Amino acid sequence: FIPIFTVFSTMGLVGTERDSRTLAWSLSMPLARTAVLLSKLFTSVVALAFAVVLIPEVVAIAAVRIAYGEFPSGASMVWPELGGVGIALLLLVICLATSVFFRGQRVVTGTALCVGLVIPGLIDGLWPAASPWWPVSIDHFVEDFGAGKPLQAATPIVWLATIVVL
Repeated sequence: FIPIFTVFSTMGLVGTERDSRTLAWSLSMPLARTAVLLSKLFTSVVALAFAVVLIPEVVAIAAVRIAYGEFPSGASMVWPELGGVGIALLLLVICLATSVFFRGQRVVTGTALCVGLVIPGLIDGLWPAASPWWPVSIDHFVEDFGAGKPLQAATPIVWLATIVVL
């Protein structure tokens, strides 16, 4: 749910403004292009933090409290959420970078879903040893970290490098 929600909520960050000609007006002001893009990234991250982490976490805690009569352990709920945040941040950056270069929300959506989810899934099915080298494996890394399992150092390095480069 988190990846699809992220892509569809951020696919028009730059494209919509470009189509309505407000992006050219914004960029004509004495602001650096990177400042405009970083502000869009920051506000999207804050909005997604509420939509992807805070609201589902509160609902899940309330549901567990009602169903079982006690509060769940923090570790059982935090690690999967943090993995989802890692995927959401990666897809948000992919959408933002794609919308800078291409016009149309369909192109941005298709590119983000293919690059972020479909292609890694295909390669992981064909060549499982390559899984730690895909930035979308950050959710498995975070869950393994929370469970105390052995970790591959390549995954967070590739994830962070991908976000910085994009």
